[in-house]
Amino acid sequence: MGSVVATETELKGMEELGERLKRVSPWSDLIHRTHQRLILRNELAELCCTDLTEEETLQVLTNSEAKLLELSELPESFHELCPKVAAPESAQVPISWAKELLEKQPGLKETRFHAVPKRLKEEDFWDRYFAAVFQILERELLELRSQDAKSSVHLQPGGHFLMAAGRFSQLAGELPRSLPRSPLLPWEAVKAIGGLGRQQRWAEALAVFWPLVRQERANLIVWNSVISACAGRAWEWSVLLLSLLEVDAENEADAISYNTVLTALMRSSEISAAVRLLHEMPMRQILPDTCSFNTVMGSLAKEPKHCKVVLSMLEECGKGPGQDAQSFNIAIAACSRASQWQKAIDLLEVMASSRHQPDEYSYTSAISGCKNLPAQ
Repeated sequence: MGSVVATETELKGMEELGERLKRVSPWSDLIHRTHQRLILRNELAELCCTDLTEEETLQVLTNSEAKLLELSELPESFHELCPKVAAPESAQVPISWAKELLEKQPGLKETRFHAVPKRLKEEDFWDRYFAAVFQILERELLELRSQDAKSSVHLQPGGHFLMAAGRFSQLAGELPRSLPRSPLLPWEAVKAIGGLGRQQRWAEALAVFWPLVRQERANLIVWNSVISACAGRAWEWSVLLLSLLEVDAENEADAISYNTVLTALMRSSEISAAVRLLHEMPMRQILPDTCSFNTVMGSLAKEPKHCKVVLSMLEECGKGPGQDAQSFNIAIAACSRASQWQKAIDLLEVMASSRHQPDEYSYTSAISGCKNLPAQ
């Protein structure tokens, strides 16, 4: 009887905790998003990168609440506390979260009223604000994980690999009997992993892949196959696998490895992480190719607010690997969605004067941007 009462008490406590988290929404979502950013940047590699519990989420919010409220407490202090940033930080925050913050924080609403559009554009205001928010939350999360690491088993450099090894072994034990129990030849593994990936059976693909890694028989094609298999529904594993590949003694990641992860991130709306990875590729000794830029630009172009970023990337792509017809079409579509019809027409002219001639999609996209023009 006592155990039943204890269980009921625990469930009630969990329900109350869940209700508290709902009341502080979207801060809880922002904290989890910040935690994902740190993992993607490998800043938790030597600490603890397990998922956040609800108790930890509330602890981070409690510790950072005063600093977060200070950001928008006084309109005249906003520029100092939220300086200009280069990256589009608001790109990874849903509009619904910003609206909810305005409803729940009168100070933020008033600060925005004084800043937009007199001093700042709407997008610039939110880029500055969320950059400062993420910075505060990152400091609190790193402090939290640092304390966790001191009271638990500390992961040595390569800790990601040790964690992955344990999970791979677990997956191998869960393999269906129809799958091979011993390592395949590399070409057989590529075929098996590719088939499993197309069926979204990423866990089984990982389990087929792991024995080859343990025996140092996984070549780059095998690595890229399993990264691709995880790109659909398990983007976190794609990121982790890329990190493991970068420290593998036998293989080196190539543009295909990175482009697959970029695709996984964009499909999962991890826009900021994808943009950061694209810009970090040269530092990781891999030059982004045209496909790299097109992958990120293609997803950004779906939102009118990202039009400037898309145009900037188009220019960057031209200075690097070079644009192709798809690059221009993506940028034209972005301009049309943002009602920047003149820029869309300008891009058509640039495209026509280059070796990439406009096609039906180019003209259709440009025309769609002109549909709301007033009649002459």
